[in-house]
Amino acid sequence: MIVTSSSSGGILVSNFETHSDGYKYCMIRGGGSKCNPNNYNGDYKSTSYFEMNGKNLYKLSSKILPLFIKNTLQSKGLTLDDIDWIVPHQASQSSLNHIVKMLDIDREKFIDIFSTHGNQVSSSIPSAMHTLMHTKELKSGQKVMLVGTSAGVGLGLVVWQVP
Repeated sequence: MIVTSSSSGGILVSNFETHSDGYKYCMIRGGGSKCNPNNYNGDYKSTSYFEMNGKNLYKLSSKILPLFIKNTLQSKGLTLDDIDWIVPHQASQSSLNHIVKMLDIDREKFIDIFSTHGNQVSSSIPSAMHTLMHTKELKSGQKVMLVGTSAGVGLGLVVWQVP
């Protein structure tokens, strides 16, 4: 999505955080300068697989995500009530249900494509945004919150106001 300058819309707030205490919960051991094929003794292929401890990742994300969202929105005088559409990372159906319950979000605001698309990893937010833009009637002034988690553990949030 390309966002251009506009007097009636645009990015209202964005925030990204890394919580490195959860780095072991979601990673690929190989790569970078520390563990590359040129300096690794043994079968390098074994370091190239995605590893995830879903239970611990879920616990940590559940603990840090609500405050991250609240603080980010609050920094611009916003609350979840000000948000018209929520486009989350589509990690799993249970995580989506948990976010709705944990944040007490109106399910109608929530763009959930997991049942038809599955976990698309980093492309789940763009796919869900595409679904929002093609299935809902976006109106000028509406606020769309894109929010997700990533390996590391990273958190990201952007609020876009429709021009």
